[in-house]
Amino acid sequence: MAAYPVRGIRPWLWLVSSVLFVLFGAVMTLAAVAALSEPDDIGGLPLCRSDFGDDCLTERTGLVDHEGYVRRGWLSGEQEWVVDVPEGAPGLEGEEMLALDLPRQPGRDELGEGLEVDVVFYERRPALVRLPSGAELETEDHPRRYAPTIGYLGLSALGGGAFAFRTGWRTGRRHGFWRKARPETSFGPAAVMGMTGMCGALAQIGVGGARWVGAAGALVGLALGTWLAARSRSQRGRD
Repeated sequence: MAAYPVRGIRPWLWLVSSVLFVLFGAVMTLAAVAALSEPDDIGGLPLCRSDFGDDCLTERTGLVDHEGYVRRGWLSGEQEWVVDVPEGAPGLEGEEMLALDLPRQPGRDELGEGLEVDVVFYERRPALVRLPSGAELETEDHPRRYAPTIGYLGLSALGGGAFAFRTGWRTGRRHGFWRKARPETSFGPAAVMGMTGMCGALAQIGVGGARWVGAAGALVGLALGTWLAARSRSQRGRD
């Protein structure tokens, strides 16, 4: 009888991926801590004496060229709009255009190709798009959204990294670290942390704005993760 290969992944790959996740999560968490000192409301900040300075605003006139593609847009409602900024902006070279990620928010339906808008930069990040009607749309780089979003992403990556390490270590000790094996997975504190961060980030990206939105999503993730962890623990007890 022919022997069928074991479906699975080599445990050492779990361990390597866990290191990458933890490093990414640490960087995101440190960036979130630094961003917490930034203002939620940038409307009262002065214009920069020197373009793109610290703690001030720089305005650039731009022409909306076209709508881009966001892979997760069907889930989050986020849109990408590409804007031609003739005066230039940080990170743009030559004839490159500025890509702006805009979460779902009132007034966004006014955007369209050929529309002239003002892009307001907080320091070096495009934070606001001011429409001809006077409405202001926050981008993903707005401090109100930036800090909590990357914080939740960092939490999700740290939890995912710890989960991957635990899975790889348990599977490797049982089957060998270099042999393909079905992973020995179970929900625990690491998975709860990862789910909390993931749900918080999805809520912040999908709805955005006030920080309570992300906090509400994180609480939902915490409750769901805790329930799954308790269920997993009960199942292990029965086995």
